[in-house]
Amino acid sequence: MNEANSREELEQVALRWEYSLMLRLLGPHQGIRLERLRSELDDKFENAELLMANEEIEPMTEIEQAPIVEAELKDVPEIDAIPSSDTPADQTDEHGYSWLNYNGQNWYRTAEDTEWTKHEE
Repeated sequence: MNEANSREELEQVALRWEYSLMLRLLGPHQGIRLERLRSELDDKFENAELLMANEEIEPMTEIEQAPIVEAELKDVPEIDAIPSSDTPADQTDEHGYSWLNYNGQNWYRTAEDTEWTKHEE
């Protein structure tokens, strides 16, 4: 992102990491950090565009956004992480269900299943 020379280039980089976030190649916390950085860089590009256009608009002041984002993160609920299909079971019961305790939550699957299903109590 730091090598982007325009808002358009910055948007192209953002689209790539948003896609990685969707595929769960990046965690939600990394996504939030990247969005904060993208927003700060976008503000700088916007200020530069306003100055180049020589409009009589006051440029935006430089605001450190990290404390604002961190304060807002306190209200964001944790996103459930799904265990990968190759995570081994903790135990298998007499009915053929495999059980796993992952991030403090119980997950199950049968011998035919490849993905874990969250156990709703």
